[in-house]
Parts: sequence; C-alpha cells; structure tokens
Amino acid sequence: MALPDKKVLLSQAAAQSVLEVRALKLAIQKKRQEAFPKNLRSWVADRANEGDARAAAQLRGWRYADQRNQRRLDATLEPSALQIGPPPDSESNTDWADFEQQRLVDQQKQQALTDQIAATRLWTINRKTGDVSYMLNGRVSVIDRGRLVTVLNQDEAAVLFGLEMAIQKYGSRIACTGSIEWKRMVMKTAAQHKISVEFTGPEMQYSLRLQQRLANPLQRRQERGGR
Repeated sequence: MALPDKKVLLSQAAAQSVLEVRALKLAIQKKRQEAFPKNLRSWVADRANEGDARAAAQLRGWRYADQRNQRRLDATLEPSALQIGPPPDSESNTDWADFEQQRLVDQQKQQALTDQIAATRLWTINRKTGDVSYMLNGRVSVIDRGRLVTVLNQDEAAVLFGLEMAIQKYGSRIACTGSIEWKRMVMKTAAQHKISVEFTGPEMQYSLRLQQRLANPLQRRQERGGR
C-alpha cells in the first residue's frame, strides 16, 4: 500500500476513534448524573431548570432564608475577637441556585460541542500527499497531514477535535507551534475539557497547569489546605 493511502486510512481511523471516545465520555457522564442520588435542593433545582415556576420560587425562598440565617449568625459573633474565613469572592459563597444553573450551562455546552464534533465530515483527500481535510461547522477546519495536525480556525470545536486527533495519533506528549493566541486557545481548551496532555514547550506546560487550576476550583481549594 502506498504511503499516501496509509496516511488516509490512519487519519480516518484516528478521527473515528475521537468521535467514539467523545460520545462514550458524554454517555458515561449522563449515566453518572442520572445515578447520583439527589437531595431535595438538587431535585428542585432540576425542576426549576425545566421551567417549573414553583420550583424557581422555592429556590429563591431558600436563598433568602440562607441570607437571613447568615445575618443572624454574623450578629452573634464576638465583636472583639479575630474572625478568620474565606475571602468575599470565595467559591463557597455561591448559592445553590447559581450552582445548579452553572451545572446546566456546562452540560449544555458540552453537548453542543459533542454534537458539532460528531457532525465532522471528511471533506477532501489529497491522493498525492495523503493529506485529509475535515469540515466542522460548515467549513474546512482541520487538516491531518500525517506528521502534523493543522487547525485552521479558532472555533472551540475545531481546536478540541484537532487536539484530540493529535493525541490519538501521537500520544499525550505533543508539540505545538503557532502564535501566542493559538497556544493560549489550545491550553485553555485542554484545561477546560480536562484533557490529559503534556506540551513539550516548558512555557506552554507551565501555563497549562495554571489554566487547569483556574478551571478547577476544588483543586485550588485543596492547594490552599482546604481553606
């Protein structure tokens, strides 16, 4: 078999694997969420997200009650003592309704990205070179050149698909070239989607770790010793 033909077959196999793994991850995530036991607030928040006006009113009532209870607690504090707690902008101050709403937004975003990537279509094959071009969102966005994967636009779905294609083909340790803006986009995408990857460039790898911390409030809290 000629080299260009081998490159085409390998590219198609890698692309199919990316699509299958992404679909599997989303299916597992949904099953975990369905199986996870809900407390009353979670259940009511789900009903509110579905448009139930009474559930939304209940969430607001709980929020006001929490605020009243907090004010009462603050009134009992000894005025001459040292009080130590989280900063005003701490994640722990996020009320339950906001948390549930953000969870829904994140789920919808992941589903939208998965749908975009699932709609990826092989667009052209260069029989001389074996380069394979893939179309996302109505335009050619990723080109698999065999030893390199080229991402042509900064749509999140294109960057995610290109990154996952590269990892599928070359392993988790990869090299990236491009402008600072491109590198920042790749690092942000890898961190937000919890992709296991190591960049060969020291600066990119260091920046990735920072992005991962920003994308993971729980990790930041653990690094602060649970504070």
